[in-house]
Amino acid sequence: MKYMTDWKVSWLEKNKFLSMLGISKKAGKLIAGYDPVEEAIIKKKIVIVMLSNELSEKNRAKIKKSAEKYNIPVKEIHFSMEEIGWALGSKPTGILGISDNGLACILEKSAL
Repeated sequence: MKYMTDWKVSWLEKNKFLSMLGISKKAGKLIAGYDPVEEAIIKKKIVIVMLSNELSEKNRAKIKKSAEKYNIPVKEIHFSMEEIGWALGSKPTGILGISDNGLACILEKSAL
């Protein structure tokens, strides 16, 4: 990595995060979408909420309010809804809930 340009390092870090999202989904530790994440927050099944930078202010405020009510941390991630949807093999989504502490820690560290 000594001779890599900045854009290559940035791309590798981005790719690592998106790959971990796919692994989290396959492991059944990721919940995506507004309604499923809000339901999981209420049932205290998730340990962190991650929000796309493209998410609307209305949905961002609603999810943050729900998460704060149940003391669940919220992290803003700099990925588009299309990138997240691509990584999950689904339609574009901007709200993610992670239900495993270990995966949450790895994703939080690798998020840009």
